[in-house]
Amino acid sequence: MIIVIHTNQVVVQVKSFKNIIDESAYLGKSLSKVWIQLCLIYKNEFLFWVSDEVREISNENEFTSILKNKFEIQSYGKTNPIDVAIGYIEQSPFLNINKKVKYPTWIMNDKIGGIHAEAFNLIYNKALHSSNFNELMCSIAKAGQPKGLLSYSNPNLLINKQIETKEEVTHPVNLFSFVKKHYKLQWVFILLFNILIYDKKFPILSFFKSLFVKKARQSKSLSTLYSQTKTISVTEQDTVDVLIPTIGRAQYLETVFTMLANQTHLPHKVIVVEQNAVAGAATELNFIYNKKWPFKVDHQLIYQLGACNARNLGLDKVESKYVFFADDDIEFANNFIETSLFVIKSNNFSAVNLACLQVGEKLENNNIMQWETFGSGCSIVETRCVIDLKYNILYEFGFGEDADFGMQLRNKGFDIIYLPNPLILHLKAPIGGFRTKHVQSWSKDLVLPKPSPTVMLFKQKYLTRNQLLGYKIVLFAKFYKRQSIKNPFAYIQFMNQRWAKSKYLANILNLKK
Repeated sequence: MIIVIHTNQVVVQVKSFKNIIDESAYLGKSLSKVWIQLCLIYKNEFLFWVSDEVREISNENEFTSILKNKFEIQSYGKTNPIDVAIGYIEQSPFLNINKKVKYPTWIMNDKIGGIHAEAFNLIYNKALHSSNFNELMCSIAKAGQPKGLLSYSNPNLLINKQIETKEEVTHPVNLFSFVKKHYKLQWVFILLFNILIYDKKFPILSFFKSLFVKKARQSKSLSTLYSQTKTISVTEQDTVDVLIPTIGRAQYLETVFTMLANQTHLPHKVIVVEQNAVAGAATELNFIYNKKWPFKVDHQLIYQLGACNARNLGLDKVESKYVFFADDDIEFANNFIETSLFVIKSNNFSAVNLACLQVGEKLENNNIMQWETFGSGCSIVETRCVIDLKYNILYEFGFGEDADFGMQLRNKGFDIIYLPNPLILHLKAPIGGFRTKHVQSWSKDLVLPKPSPTVMLFKQKYLTRNQLLGYKIVLFAKFYKRQSIKNPFAYIQFMNQRWAKSKYLANILNLKK
């Protein structure tokens, strides 16, 4: 382990716990320059940076236990070095950082942090270089995220889990330059437009300079850094409960049961919450009782429709170490559970979202990576992570319950990791679902909400102000060609009415909680 101490991004000390380092070769030089040199020389080391501002409260004795995976980068700071205007062009959950827990974000801070030299070297290229260490490490995290780098804000890097209350010395990231490096060209123009409209600023010089910045090349995959150790094995103690809400899909569900019965690592229990709108109707799942299954079956028939309610009832019955959130119309291999648990255990993951493809779809991303949402039909989570979590009933019959559940996990300190393998095939069964279309209370209003009030509810709850406004601009632009009002001024006026209606209804929903 190597620790680089800096003052205002100028190196003042280099500490090594294994190697003999000529410290004088680095003192007084820029942190970015020294960092690149050290990563090239000490390729098998974890490197940490610590600012003098937080040196006395750095959790140095725990660094090796806090950052022990080669595929992670972690940092922490009271403030973020990148302008909040970045939210105008990115809708991910990685911007509105919960500073109280280990939270996924590509926004790095020069106050304190660390990364393994091998991971840094795989990602770094000259297009990412910056003399501003904040910009350099944000670029590393941003470029590395789709290639398998897991990046976090982690308060545990400090002894007291919080930054000192005094004002930080901040080295802001050049926003337009950063956007040009990491986003498609059109987003530079969209960013300028949003800043002009909402912030009443016109940073034309920064915008113009950014047009000459080279786009960052794709980084190398970090797949080689993920553990596939043969010392890890899936044992009887790695119990799994499978949670399946269902309605009107007995034939498909029976196939799912058969696949579960053929698993090389059998589930402990399969929890089925069957919904039927006809009060007093008999179960359609006779196969559960007519066949013998090599696992426990907990079947509950309810006469209330709604996936959120059904999943919550099922969560109350989970008792195993892991819970597999499954759909009732999926297919998977016989070693699906065992393979998934092997990857989870090997890399200390808490929640994973498995690749779930529809018939004819091809897998586009082969990298393990941080995931932006959560799939309630294709995820495996440690039960300890969901003990006190519930699907929010406010999203019932709307959109957003999966994403909301994912945000609950993140705000508890549990990241959601995408696994490209093993695969799940989602059949999208043509039967089942709600036999009668649920009619929303606002469906006959003269002015219909846009977006859906549940979507608005989610975005108001979890995104930043800038992200919400950026979403509004993109929504209006994309929807323009799909509607009949072609006068742009009349269209904007009408869409503002729909947006206001959506916010109003979202607030009404929120009052019901």
